[in-house]
Amino acid sequence: WLHLRAEWDKGLDLDFRLISNNRVWIAFYIQAKTCRAGNQIFESGSLRRYQGKMEPLLFNDSVALECQRSDQELQIIPLAGINCFWNVNYLIAFTCPSDEKISFHLSFK
Repeated sequence: WLHLRAEWDKGLDLDFRLISNNRVWIAFYIQAKTCRAGNQIFESGSLRRYQGKMEPLLFNDSVALECQRSDQELQIIPLAGINCFWNVNYLIAFTCPSDEKISFHLSFK
């Protein structure tokens, strides 16, 4: 089961709660030229990936994606972009704890 609450107020807030016996990932497909996680920059179309703890993400230095659960895993996977995989440049995947709320905030600078 998936419970989702979305609210728009100075950005987009998404609250998820999943009930599952399996490990679940929440994925965002992003169109952007760059993705910044902390002091690391990931270029679109590159082979450099990230797998580790949650970090606030910044796309094109103008759109931020944050998660309040820093104990969960994050993966940043650069994709080909144009004419491949819905023309997206990044697959951003977060682990989602079973039967606990996980929240994301998307803001525009």
